Amino acid sequence: MHSPIPAEYVVELPKGIPVLSGHFGTVKNEPTKERRLSFFHDWDLLFVEKGDCSLHFGNQETLHIPEGHFLLLPPATPAWLQHSRSTTLGFCHFSFNPIPDNVFPSVRNDCLERDKKVLIPWTFPKNKARKIWLAYRQVIGMKFDSKHPWRMACAISRLVSELGSFAIKLDLPEKHPFPNPDNGIDRRVIDIYRRICRNPLNPWRVSELAASVGISAGHIDRLFQANLKTTLKSIIIEQRLQRALSLIERSHLGKRQSMKEISVQCGFTSQHFFSRQFKKYYGVSPLKYRFTKC
Repeated sequence: MHSPIPAEYVVELPKGIPVLSGHFGTVKNEPTKERRLSFFHDWDLLFVEKGDCSLHFGNQETLHIPEGHFLLLPPATPAWLQHSRSTTLGFCHFSFNPIPDNVFPSVRNDCLERDKKVLIPWTFPKNKARKIWLAYRQVIGMKFDSKHPWRMACAISRLVSELGSFAIKLDLPEKHPFPNPDNGIDRRVIDIYRRICRNPLNPWRVSELAASVGISAGHIDRLFQANLKTTLKSIIIEQRLQRALSLIERSHLGKRQSMKEISVQCGFTSQHFFSRQFKKYYGVSPLKYRFTKC
């Protein structure tokens, strides 16, 4: 049975065992003409709770995501989210561990070990994917809790399982176009960006990153502005803030860390600078975010 859902873009779900990457929650965005870069090393499932937004690819193509719709972003997708009005987004990051060699065939089948590709639209409405919505809501509402081991692992497994079931039932044909997310993006920019995503807490220096791809520090700033409409320093800050987001929600040995401790762990030079950047990016202060989400 083929899907009644228009699927301008589709993506293949990978084989593997799903694991939560540590970032999930809700963020509010005010309307802006600027595009906020979305580029992650793992998968990101977004849900537009209020408002709408547009996803702009490097090749100038645009995908509109209206209210009540999911957006599934594959890893390392250089794309920009733009909000035309106040928007509330839920988000959940996850990745896939390799399937062990010495497992039964039934376990492999459970991890999408199939001859046919399992394809899912980049965006789809909640009312067509009720089970995904219920599993997603469970993950978004969770808190880190060391007293209940594997609870979060079970929740993310359920969510990804529902994504897989949804995709299999849609049975999308492979004739749908697959966008090339790297199209139009300089390979040197992508290489540096992926290194930062893998290790955002590293004390990166712009001059050293530029030298690693054979260009000057001045040239690399112009290159990032031309390709990603942002600076290299902003990218480093954004990746560290995403790390801070998960630390704010997480308990350490039964005790929440202070904002000063979190700012140091995430590579910020001062708590004041960290708080200012956090509010600029997420719209609320770190303390208010902890109060509302934890």
